[in-house]
Amino acid sequence: ISKHGHAHKKSTLLMEEMQFVVLSNIAAVFTLFFLFFFTPELRRHAQNLKYIATKPKLVSIAAEFTNYLSMIALGFAFEHHYNSGLVTAARSALNQTTNVVLALVLYSTFRIGRPVKAIPKKILSAALVSFGLFLSIDSTSSSS
Repeated sequence: ISKHGHAHKKSTLLMEEMQFVVLSNIAAVFTLFFLFFFTPELRRHAQNLKYIATKPKLVSIAAEFTNYLSMIALGFAFEHHYNSGLVTAARSALNQTTNVVLALVLYSTFRIGRPVKAIPKKILSAALVSFGLFLSIDSTSSSS
């Protein structure tokens, strides 16, 4: 296969994956709509959402949006990096760091969530994982 054919095959595969993500999310919306429409208890829960303040709803929407973005980014990372173990470890380190930072900001600003405990230990843990990743990436790039 030529370089052009290989790139075309990769972009077609990526488009098929993106189509799957989009279609599965559309199907999930229709399924939830169906469940909330035909299940009285779920319908009451949905109607009670109007009594919840706007801030928690916006935070929830933003969190879901970032989850979708991270799924897309993770797909690209697995596709373009030869070592899936490093990708998984990098995702875990980034997730750990992001969770600590978001928890600190959300609790201190909006009183959403719970107070973060043992912050120095969590920062040290994230730093150690990140340093290990740095060493792994550096050693793999020099051996290629």
